[in-house]
Formats: sequence, C-alpha cells, structure tokens
Amino acid sequence: MGCVHGKCCSRYPPSSDGDNRHSRELYTLMGDGKHVTTDRCIGYIPVPSHNYRLEYSVLTQRGYYPESPDKENQDSYCMKTQIQGNPNVHFFGVFDGHGQFGTQCSNFVKNRLVEILSSDPTLLEDPAKAYHAAFLATNDELHRSDIDDSMSGTTAITVLVIGDTLYVANVGDSRAVIAVKKGNQVLADDLSYDQTPFRQDECERVKLCGARVLSVDQVEGLKDPNIQSWGDEETEGGDPPRLWVQDGMYPGTAFTRSVGDSTAEKIGVIAEPEVSVVRLTPKHTFFVVASDGVFEFLSSQTVVDMVTRYADPQDACSFIAGESYKLWLEHENRTDDITIILVHIRDLSNSGVNAADKSSVNNMRPAALKTRKGTSDVFISTPGSDVYHLAKSDFSEIPPCQPSAWWSGYVVEILVIIAARITMAASTTVAEKSEEEWRAILSPEQFRILRQKGTELRGTGEYDKFFSDGIYTCAGCGTPLYKSTTKFDSGCGWPAFFEGLPGAINRSPDPDGRRTEITCAACGGHLGHVFKGEGYSTPTEERHCREEQSLSCFTFSSSSSASLWCSGVLLAVAFGFAVGSIFGSAFAIRVLPWAEAAAVMVRQRRYMHNNLLLRRD
Repeated sequence: MGCVHGKCCSRYPPSSDGDNRHSRELYTLMGDGKHVTTDRCIGYIPVPSHNYRLEYSVLTQRGYYPESPDKENQDSYCMKTQIQGNPNVHFFGVFDGHGQFGTQCSNFVKNRLVEILSSDPTLLEDPAKAYHAAFLATNDELHRSDIDDSMSGTTAITVLVIGDTLYVANVGDSRAVIAVKKGNQVLADDLSYDQTPFRQDECERVKLCGARVLSVDQVEGLKDPNIQSWGDEETEGGDPPRLWVQDGMYPGTAFTRSVGDSTAEKIGVIAEPEVSVVRLTPKHTFFVVASDGVFEFLSSQTVVDMVTRYADPQDACSFIAGESYKLWLEHENRTDDITIILVHIRDLSNSGVNAADKSSVNNMRPAALKTRKGTSDVFISTPGSDVYHLAKSDFSEIPPCQPSAWWSGYVVEILVIIAARITMAASTTVAEKSEEEWRAILSPEQFRILRQKGTELRGTGEYDKFFSDGIYTCAGCGTPLYKSTTKFDSGCGWPAFFEGLPGAINRSPDPDGRRTEITCAACGGHLGHVFKGEGYSTPTEERHCREEQSLSCFTFSSSSSASLWCSGVLLAVAFGFAVGSIFGSAFAIRVLPWAEAAAVMVRQRRYMHNNLLLRRD
C-alpha cells in the first residue's frame, strides 16, 4: 500500500557470474539502479543436503506514474546463494521502498540485511533469532547513515532456505506465499501476513505507541473519525486506515512495520520482523516472494493459480505482471512498481515429513479471521494451524493447454490475419497513448526503437535467421503485421519480409529523402524501412527491413500450445475492438486492459527467449 506521500523504485543488473542458470559458485544477484521499465532473470540453485534444486525466476517492472514520469522504480531485490559458504543456505528478498528517498532506503536495506545475516555465527543454530537481530541492526544502521529516512523507508519480505526448511521474515505489506498440493488441487498458503492497520493486533499495538489510526477522509473531516472500523482491504483498499502523529497530518503510512521511517517509528512503525518456519515436503511445489504491487488486486490463491498454469516460470511471472498492470489501470490512473521472485521446488523427495509440519515463531500468525487483499476469500489462522478456507479463483476452472490438431495453427493464422484489419479500424485508443505511457510498458530498447525511431546493430537479433511458421506482430501493441510465409533470407542482417498484412503497415518518406519508413498502422511504432528493386526474387520485389525490437512472433505447431493460446488472446482482443466499434467506445475501453496485459506478456516472453540464448552463448 505504501506511504501517503507516494512510491518510487530500482533495477537489477545481470549476474556477474555469467551463466547463472547453473549456480555452481557463490554469488549474489541484486536489483538496484533506476529508470528500468522491466528486467528479468532465471536460474537454478542446487541444495545437495536434501538432493533437490530450486529453479528461480525474477521479474521487476517500474510503475507507471503519469504525474511523475521520472520517478524511479523503488522496488529492489536480492538473491544470495551459499550463505557462509554453505551450499544448502540461500536467501531471497524483495524490498519495496517508499517516500522521497525510498530508492536509497530500499537498496541500503537490500545490501546490509543479507550482509549482517551472513556474518552472524549463530545463523544456523537459531535462524529466527539471527533474522530479528539482522533486521534491527539494519534499521539502526539506516538511521545513522547519510540517507534521510525521517519520512522514507522500505518494507521487506525475505525467505531464507536452510536445507529443506524455509524461514520467512516479513516487515510491511509485501508477501510470500507457498503452493501446496492437496489431492488434485494446488492451494495457496500465506507465509507472511500483511502488517497494516486492518489487522486488529497491529492496529491496537500502534495505538498504544501513540498513533492516530484514521483514513485520509477521516483526517480531512469527510468521515467520522470516531468510527474505528474500516472493513477489509478489498472493500476499503482505496482509502485505507493510516498512521498519524497526534498533532499533525504525517507520516500517513498504510503499514505498521517498516525499515527506516524514523518519524513513524515514534508512533509504533517498527522494524521487528514476524518470522514463520516451513518444513518443505514433496507437496510444496513453489513459493512466490513479491511486492504489494502484485497483491494489491490479486489474491494469494489467484497468483498460485496463475503460476500453476505455466510450466515455464518466466511465463508465469510475465502473466502475473501483465495481469497486475491491467488491474492497476482499471482501478487507478497509475500502476505500482512490480517485483516477483518465483521459486520452483524441484525433485524434493523427503516423503517422510508431514506436509503440515509448519510452526510459528514469536506469534507470527494473527489468531483472527482475516480477509486477503484483492479477494473476498477468508481463512482462519491460529498459531501452528494449517487450515484453509479458500474461495475458488477465476482461473481454477481453466483447463491446461492441450496440443492442438495439425490444422489448428492454420485456422488461427487465417483468423488473426482477418482480425488484423478489424484491429486497424478500431484501435485508435492504442495510438493515443502518451510517450510516458509507452515508456512505462516498453523496455528501454523497445522504446528507443519503436518510439524514438532508433536502429539496431546488424546481425544482433534472433529473428534474422528464424523461419518457423507463424505470425509476426508489433511488439508495442500486438497488432499482426506479417505472415511467416512472406519472410525471406536477405542476408542484410535484419529480419526481411516482402509483404505485410493488408492495412497493417503505413509508409512515409524519411527526412533524408532516400528511404521509406514503415510504421505500425495501429500504434505508429517505428518498424524499419522498405526498399524496392534490389534484385531479390520475391513476388513484390520489396524488402521490408525490420527492426528486431519491434517484432514478436507467434509460431504455429502441434507442440506450441502456449503460442496458440497467446494468439487466441490477441484474436479475442481484436474482435473485442470490432464489437466495440459497433456498440460504442465504452465497450472498447473495457476491452483495452486485456490488450495491455496480452502485449506485456508477449514482450516479456520474447525477452525470456533472448535471455536464454545469451546464456547458452
């Protein structure tokens, strides 16, 4: 939820180890920096003591802030393997900064917390105690640093893996959740519980410390301040209860625990973590560590359902980010920063351990009925319990993708081609995006190419020598542009086509007067240039020289069910626009967020393939 004064951000560079898909050596992977729209990585971590491995995927994406276009991504993350040189001890953490200096606070805590934890000689003897000490020491160091944390700080959700046991420490309102197989279901079990005034125990604690707990409307006199009941985070998430000093309208935090926030610390906003412990079993399939940019509108169960649908963890992260982005824009005129660490638990076989062997440390679980953020499903949780009362999510009835018949690819291809013309006529909303909106949803390189008419280096893309059957779409808006049957090997070092789909591409003279630029007819994105009469034996005697970053490709084969599903999404969007053009713009506007989510997922899937190719090299 963050601070009433706003949110900011971070990024992570690639691992300095090079090939991090096989983590044979000690390394730390951290996210920091600024002005990065989206970044991601994947890799494996072996846990030899119990003969299993962790397969992780990370995605972090800067939020869209129309009133603060230069605002940084205040989320950061850290993954450190082989803590204290032990191959069975690994750390995962997500840090969500807030306030004017939230980025600095987030990065400081990301760095120091794991360093202090790693240097504690009692870590393996008493991990929970070491966790508490590390958080408090980090908080004290932040207060004494050069960073002004009087009205800034960061939340932190971290998971420490020691052998087959997870130690989860939480400060704030980000979240960790683990998936548990029960029969033919995969259920979400929260490993942390949001520390906000919605929790009665936390609300009473901060009041005893001198905090006023009021919503913004109550502080401004629009609602009765004596009514100390705010419902739940689903119904009152738009104006949540916040913490205020007795004689002022600050700090206004919507969480009750944080690292930093020295002013709010005086009214009970503490850095002491709640720690939970989970013994892993074969029934545990994966866990998710994510900032509240994900869980603001998605329940834990919905996130687990989304992950379950995808064999590839990067695809799962991409879909979750796209869905979160869509829901933010449906409810507000901005989006929060989004960071997800997804860790699959592979080949664990300690079947002798009870799957419900879960213990609570320091009264971690609130012994009360609690409604989860973003959903109406509730659960009753008492210390040491393992009780589930979960509502069925919208995704639980969706069957897994099945291989299609040999002819389905061609049917989809034909339908997408038809849909392209419909999309051209009805997608004016896409073309009306501001440059800041484009900057928020495109990667920096895509923005440079599509919106600033940049040029890529020759021979650096994967599509130049790629000739699978499919449809090539605009990486900016998802509009179908070319059939694979029109692609040919020109030897120029860039993808080449001799013909685009009718009406999908606009042409205009370049300012130099020598070349003809081609752009997407739907969003105006720069695609490259078209050349004629170069001697190629093609039906049109043309060469559409395409920029790699402006392309996405959907392939069609019996084994590419995920690609067919994506094509189906685009098809649905296209026909949605068509119906919108008939029945009114309001319907089209309601359909637009699905186009946003589909385009985000497509772009992120493509970058996953790029990352894999780079790592193989």
